Amino acid sequence: MKVLAGEPAASDDVAASLWHAKDTGDISNELRFRTAIAGMYRSAGRNHDALGHLDRALDLADQEQASSFFAAYFEKAVVLFSERQVDKALPLVDHCVSEARLTGSRVNAAQALFLQGMVKSERGLATEAGDLLRQTLDIAREVGYHRLVSMTSLELSKIYRISGALWKALDVAEQGLKSSLKTGDPFEAIVHIQNKAAIRADQGRFIEADRLYQEAIGALNALLAKFNSAHARAFIISRMSDLYADYYSVSLMKLKDPAKAFAILEQARGRSISDSLRGRMTFPVLPKAPEKQDSFVLFEKALADFQKRLWLKQDPPDFRSVLSEIFDLEQHLGSSRDAGRHAVEGQIFAPIPVTEIQEVLYPGEVILEYVLQEPHSTCLAIGRDNIHGITLASRSVIEEAVKNYREEIRQGRMGTEIARRLYALLLAPVGDLTQKLRITIVPDGLLHLLPFETLSIQPGRLLIETHMIDYSPAATVTFLLRKNSVARTRRSWFLGVGDARYPSLDESGSVFFANTPHPARLPGSRAEISAIEKALDGVSDTVTLLGENVSESAVKSSNLEDFDILHFAVHGTSDVDFPARSALLFGPESESDDDIFQAWEISRLRLRADLVVMSACDTAVGKVLDQEGISNLVHSFLLAGARSVVASIWPADDRSSADLMTRFYSFLAQGMDKGSALRQAKLDFIKKYQDKAVPIYWAGFVMIGDSSDSILGKHPESVKEETY
Repeated sequence: MKVLAGEPAASDDVAASLWHAKDTGDISNELRFRTAIAGMYRSAGRNHDALGHLDRALDLADQEQASSFFAAYFEKAVVLFSERQVDKALPLVDHCVSEARLTGSRVNAAQALFLQGMVKSERGLATEAGDLLRQTLDIAREVGYHRLVSMTSLELSKIYRISGALWKALDVAEQGLKSSLKTGDPFEAIVHIQNKAAIRADQGRFIEADRLYQEAIGALNALLAKFNSAHARAFIISRMSDLYADYYSVSLMKLKDPAKAFAILEQARGRSISDSLRGRMTFPVLPKAPEKQDSFVLFEKALADFQKRLWLKQDPPDFRSVLSEIFDLEQHLGSSRDAGRHAVEGQIFAPIPVTEIQEVLYPGEVILEYVLQEPHSTCLAIGRDNIHGITLASRSVIEEAVKNYREEIRQGRMGTEIARRLYALLLAPVGDLTQKLRITIVPDGLLHLLPFETLSIQPGRLLIETHMIDYSPAATVTFLLRKNSVARTRRSWFLGVGDARYPSLDESGSVFFANTPHPARLPGSRAEISAIEKALDGVSDTVTLLGENVSESAVKSSNLEDFDILHFAVHGTSDVDFPARSALLFGPESESDDDIFQAWEISRLRLRADLVVMSACDTAVGKVLDQEGISNLVHSFLLAGARSVVASIWPADDRSSADLMTRFYSFLAQGMDKGSALRQAKLDFIKKYQDKAVPIYWAGFVMIGDSSDSILGKHPESVKEETY
């Protein structure tokens, strides 16, 4: 199945059958094939792709009054439960219960009971949920419905486990594992092995749990070796996040082995980027056959045409149909969108030992790798000579504080009290940080959207005043970037893009793409690019695209791979449902492109940039893929080969961004390393504007990747301790 190898459409024959059914108006088979493909997507962790097909299937069912097409309703409810969208699932559950009564089908009856059991389980009614799931199990066994036996056994086993009935949980888990092996879904079996391992750990059988966890990860690695798409690997790692997180916790808290816990966690953290870096370094990407290229170009052109229409769309019904066609074109493009520099070889790279990671750390540097869980979160603190784990508050407590803090900041306030609380929750438990002047954060969950430098050590004193804060998708990514850095022997090359000409409101109404409101022109961005060009005079050769010269075609034809620094002062969008649609917006003026430079297009680039800066709103926001990280525009640029990316974790103010960026490049031109230059720019901004320098104006821009080198091409021959 190609969906299990990175293809958005299942196997070639199923995909071909789907598109043939659509083209010939065969509604019944289109419904059937969309539902089948959705199930494969759900299995591979790509729930929003699954929902895309199911939404189209149910639209067709409504149009044809084919309400008896039970499978699509059931499948969509299952996907919504996995997304924890219970309220959205309820109408589908009611529909399935009603249809099961009408059809009298035992299979439908079992499916309806399963959905009712899931509703009770999500509402915390464990006893009622258990009764419904046991009834489901009886019928599913009776009719030989192995997939439903597998699904139900897993949920029932979890209920037994929570109640402390561990032997019952283990017995049901064994039954579920046997059934999962008969379904043909390899991921389902791995989840059951993980469940058995968790039960064994609860029983105190840690050696047996360790063996089962290793078996599950070994089986998963065997599957991942079949993937040549970093994008597909990311979603599967996300789906299997609990496997890595549970095994990590057992290794850290029960086996008391932080080095082992680190190795387990780093097999998930930033996996798509680290695999891309390692695969890209060794293996060239072979060009596609001409006929494949021609097909890709045709579908890409059709996709651009539909997306361009969204810039000017005012009719909501037509808007919905255009989005549907865009979804199908994205599916047609398939894994062609994943091809490029980030395609990885079909192999599994061994985890890099923590001792090797420690060798590339600076004196006075510590990596803090967070894992948010219930009932306790943890943090691995990795210094040059030691590694230890720290127990923290629960995920819910930490993320609630982060949400409240972000809301305070977005209201233009300092949020001092919450900043102190977050310091107490996240940094104080680590211990004395006075000698750890450079802190590299590997975040988890909502911590991806937290500017740690704004946390308060004490009233009136921010962390940025005493410490250098870096951010990285994984310790392994930091290692790979530092280990393979090469000092430049020439002046750097800079490309700046700004003052894009967006359509006026009178001309176009609203822009609906990726839920983006009408983008206003950014006149300050022209001044920003000009000021940066002046700051880099003498140290960089600069090229600028401004005003009417800004277009997607112009950017793509600029030989982006030749530049060391890329700076985009334009509007950005973030799509948390379909992160590949996140984009930089250049304005719908081009005839050949849609001027929507999307994440999937960016990740296909072949960059060697030391630095990419997106001076735009929400460019670091994206879909959190649990232990794998976050899928956003930053992720795409790192996949494309950038060493570090500056992006914003909230809406950016035009004028303050220009001020901050000018200072940033001035310090870069003086030879500061990238991280120190951004930090000093923020400190200067705070010093200049005093009480008016609230975090909303300066703290949103963060640097992800390796910030330790200079744009002048200087790399430290020996790492010396930094003082701030």
